[in-house]
Amino acid sequence: MKYLILFFLLTSAGATELVPLDVLPGKWKSKVKNVGQDMISAMLKQMPDGPEKEKMKKQIDQKLRRAERKNRSYCLKEEEIKNPKAAMKKLTKNKHTKSCAFKLIRSTPKHLDYDVSCQHQGVNIKSTFRFEAKTPKLMVGKGHILPITQGMPDQKFTITSKWLKESCK
Repeated sequence: MKYLILFFLLTSAGATELVPLDVLPGKWKSKVKNVGQDMISAMLKQMPDGPEKEKMKKQIDQKLRRAERKNRSYCLKEEEIKNPKAAMKKLTKNKHTKSCAFKLIRSTPKHLDYDVSCQHQGVNIKSTFRFEAKTPKLMVGKGHILPITQGMPDQKFTITSKWLKESCK
């Protein structure tokens, strides 16, 4: 009997309780703002000076400005809110996260913290995400991308998500 209790304590010690965020289901809109060093800009610094570098720098600056203005809309369903593992995948979803591994760190009515590990174009990347439900209609978050490949800098960004309406249509 005491071995069974010890086994239960050991196996449940690392478990994270699944507690849903206190937010409303429906259509949400997020804005991402880059606040750290941009990976592409850091790679440009390693390139030799010349017209190719200047052309690429101009294109990247334009894309970054457009990306910061661009908002992402998504539907957060009741069942995704009730399941923090589904919510974290929805909040981080993009074309590169399909084959990523997600690890839940903390789940409370006000906080959802998780790590994401991916491999994209031969680069191993580990990311951390921390979301806070300020109100049922407002979430703020921080993300930190840590490339595990040598010579690639990290990237930090903030995320502001606002609830738009109950219907996802």
